[in-house]
Amino acid sequence: MKLASKGLGSVTLPFRLREADIREEKGEIWLHGAIKEKKVHWTYRMRLEDADIINFVALAKDDTIVAYLAQRCGPGIFLVVLKRVLRTLAHFLGIARVQKNALPEESNKEA
Repeated sequence: MKLASKGLGSVTLPFRLREADIREEKGEIWLHGAIKEKKVHWTYRMRLEDADIINFVALAKDDTIVAYLAQRCGPGIFLVVLKRVLRTLAHFLGIARVQKNALPEESNKEA
């Protein structure tokens, strides 16, 4: 994502969401970070409203975005996202992941 600022002399700056420090503060989601590019060092603090987060997630159902991601990142990106969604849902629903060593071993007795 790029941010354009007339106040900085019509400079276009890169805004990298992946580099933001994401925090929950008092029931709100905040992005903290800094854009360091050229001669600019701009710190930011951005509050996301529920609608903002829903709109980001809704982008995933747009055919143009899905095709773009598949072409740029490969289809494996969707498996990564699906795994994270399923893990989050399992945590939310209280479903614990069963460890292999937590299962009783089957006896190898022959009849």
